[in-house]
Amino acid sequence: MLDALRRGAASWVARIFLGILVVSFGIWGIGDIFRNVSRENFARIGATQLSSEAFRLAYDRERQQLSRQSGRAVSLEQARALGLHTELARRMVTEALFDEEARNLSLGVSEREIARAIVDDPNFAPAGSGGFSRPYFQSLLRENGLTEAGYVTQRRSLTLRRQIADALTGSFLVPAIYNDIANRFTNERRAAVYFILPQAEFAQIEAPDEATLATYYDIVKGAFRTPARRIAEVLRVSIADIAAKIEVSDDDAKTIYENQKARFGRIEKRNLAQISFATPEAASEALARLKEGKSFDELVESLGKKPADVDLGLVSAEEVIDPAVRAAAFALAEGATSEVVAGSFGPVILAVRAIEAGTVKSFSEVASEIKGDLARERARKAVLDLVDKVEDERAGGARLGEIATKLQITFQALPAIDRNGVDETGSDKASLAGGRQVIDAIFRASAGNDADAVRLGDGGYVWFDVREIIAEKERPLADIRDDVIARWTGEKQRAALLAKADELIARLKAGELIDVVATSVSQTTRQSALVTRNGTLAEFSRTGAEELFRVTKDGFGTTLAENGSDRIVFTVNDLEAAGTAPPDEKLMKDLRESMRNDVLTGYIAALEPEIGVSINRSIVDRLASAGGS
Repeated sequence: MLDALRRGAASWVARIFLGILVVSFGIWGIGDIFRNVSRENFARIGATQLSSEAFRLAYDRERQQLSRQSGRAVSLEQARALGLHTELARRMVTEALFDEEARNLSLGVSEREIARAIVDDPNFAPAGSGGFSRPYFQSLLRENGLTEAGYVTQRRSLTLRRQIADALTGSFLVPAIYNDIANRFTNERRAAVYFILPQAEFAQIEAPDEATLATYYDIVKGAFRTPARRIAEVLRVSIADIAAKIEVSDDDAKTIYENQKARFGRIEKRNLAQISFATPEAASEALARLKEGKSFDELVESLGKKPADVDLGLVSAEEVIDPAVRAAAFALAEGATSEVVAGSFGPVILAVRAIEAGTVKSFSEVASEIKGDLARERARKAVLDLVDKVEDERAGGARLGEIATKLQITFQALPAIDRNGVDETGSDKASLAGGRQVIDAIFRASAGNDADAVRLGDGGYVWFDVREIIAEKERPLADIRDDVIARWTGEKQRAALLAKADELIARLKAGELIDVVATSVSQTTRQSALVTRNGTLAEFSRTGAEELFRVTKDGFGTTLAENGSDRIVFTVNDLEAAGTAPPDEKLMKDLRESMRNDVLTGYIAALEPEIGVSINRSIVDRLASAGGS
């Protein structure tokens, strides 16, 4: 199970607090930074105290997420074995370190920029919505125990950390020599003169005698073992199966439609302008001038501002974070200006330059989608009820088949399957079992013992009982005689053909022309096309072109032919240097990310002594051992 969890943990570690790079630093093992931290806090970074409660909540949240990724509950012991507590503490300390530095540098970010970042975040756009949905956004926050104000604060911190990272590495370029090397490696082209050695002509092998065959069988018999198999029973609760049985009324669907209309069409947007004032008195004076006949643009100019200083752009109501400003802006008619609005950050006057009307699909157009979503949501709740009932039945000693009959749940008796979910007839039974995840769990379990339920990716669950374990076993030579002879013959043929190719290459290296050598074995030469290192050539194996790059110009080599049995002997007779074509973008991106990570790691190491970092490792260990409690 730990292997599966480590795969889940890898994705956790890859979640990047900067949104750009994975950054960690060597806090653990540095003795003198673990002193002088109060018992209520597990770490101090400059003036920032990281509380034990914050770590406890974050640790529980990380463990729950890892459980969802792995498909089963992650115990405290497993989480510790994965080093989850260590990675979490490192990440929290690193984030706090950057937050401290942002304050030291007096960095800031506007409310408008925060709003734009939230609205542009695809995580807050439900499938098929076409954009940001405030109800969906608020729903996600509630599910994760966050308030809107709390999330905005977190988003602001993330943006400030990115400012630091971008200042250090935002315009980071890979040195030109790296580009040149990658370009030469990727885009250089080569061609060869070659001829083919057919295996049937140059590797005729007589059948082995009985003694040779017996000796060879003893060497390779492990390759002919029958696979380990398991016979199991499976009980599956599927979200899709339960949702298909749930009927959703039109009234329920219409309630969702009315509450989330923005999700089903294009949201109204307004081109807004906003003048901010230092005091209410200044705002009132400006409003008086508007009422005397001065236009909004004339007022902007008289205040020494430019149009760009007051332009909020084309925005939806969801993009306006300040509630008072939002309400006023979306109550005005097109071309109108507001009264003085008491905004969260001071008094403002607004102008609506243009209105882009919103459109909403009719209920009939989206009724099926809404009912499907509601059915799945109700099915998830029903699944949790069924899980409790199944577990109660199992605790009472009921077999899975009995539980399936009583609770009307899908039951499947699996035949003897191997680790790929394939039975003895070659039929794939993995989908009947519940997928690869369930097959893996079946092969980790022992016979006769109740195994933990496997949580599926859609939120469903699978229970299984291993009824019988069939160990892999050797097959006698008499049963696989033809297969063993075929394997022995193939090895001998490949070796004989390679020896023949090496013999001919030795003649080429001694100075004979390739046409002469080819003719001596009744073969003719061909000219290949120019090809890059990762390209393919006709008559060559899929990776045969790469062999042309293992020898020098006018050098000789051999590789497998396209059919996988014949062999090619070649000489590289043409080499075309790479031009100025751009190198592989993925390779350049990987190099940039690696170098950026090195820069940030060095920067963090320099910040630690400057800002001051102290961690009480015993508190971290205790919280991890107690599940945060």
